[in-house]
Amino acid sequence: MIEEMLRARGDWLGASCIPRYGDRGFVLAGHVRDRTLVISGIGGKVEPLETFRAAALREFEEETGEQVEIVAAAEPRHLSAEAATIPVPQGAAALLATRVPDGARDRLLWIAIFLGTLAARPQPVEKVPYFIVIPPSAFPLLGRAGPPDLDALSVIAGSEVRPAREVLPTEVTGADAVLTARAVLADPDLLSQWWTASGRSHHHEP
Repeated sequence: MIEEMLRARGDWLGASCIPRYGDRGFVLAGHVRDRTLVISGIGGKVEPLETFRAAALREFEEETGEQVEIVAAAEPRHLSAEAATIPVPQGAAALLATRVPDGARDRLLWIAIFLGTLAARPQPVEKVPYFIVIPPSAFPLLGRAGPPDLDALSVIAGSEVRPAREVLPTEVTGADAVLTARAVLADPDLLSQWWTASGRSHHHEP
């Protein structure tokens, strides 16, 4: 099992999910730090003996109060050079690996990223104060040129999806993305492919 091999090397394991929320867009986690909206994937640590997939499902429900349905991606992708050394875990849409200094040596953090669909509105039940929506109209505006533009983002507010600037504190002046979100938002073509895949109900896994 890939998870056990990576644990034996002393590496860290994480899992996250990028769910499609109806026709609104993809949902990511967001919190405010120093006047900046920091966007990340919805997920967390893979526990001992847990698989990437099980962790992604558990973390998603813990952080949103809702269950996500995993969707198969046509072409699983490696999102970093380090990640390309092992296969993408079964059922995952992508694999990211990045070096994380831990004081003694640089270890790798492996994050399996799953594509999913979300039928119900997520709730901030744990540690995610904002659920950020990346609408399809924003895909062409993203890329490697810089962080996401606040004007291209929306936020789930109650039963509505509203422009980010209407929901976030007025002191928020910009956005940044980390780890899963940074890797995914850097590739608009990947988002477009995932949007198509997540719209085909016959691709849903049981």
